[in-house]
Amino acid sequence: MLHCFSARNGEAKKALDNGLLLGINGCFTYKKNEYIREAVKKAGADKLVLETDCPYLSPQGKRGTRNDPSNIPLIAQWVADYLNMPVEELAEITTQNALDLYGLH
Repeated sequence: MLHCFSARNGEAKKALDNGLLLGINGCFTYKKNEYIREAVKKAGADKLVLETDCPYLSPQGKRGTRNDPSNIPLIAQWVADYLNMPVEELAEITTQNALDLYGLH
């Protein structure tokens, strides 16, 4: 997994070509990070895992507070909205990605 993904599509493509998943956190929600959102859109939900980078990088609306796993649903909603998919579907896909990544079957 490429932890704390905050790069452009070129870097995402290199990571994905090497079999990595993109770790998406609160950075995805920041106004000026359209380049992250575009890279995520091109990658697709099947190449993502959701993370917090606790205690840093709280999502928009909670910036300046300690980030923790309770913010995953908020991050998931932002990503799902951007990808134009139900948050439940995104949650299923990203959870399965995490289970596969860590061999938790």
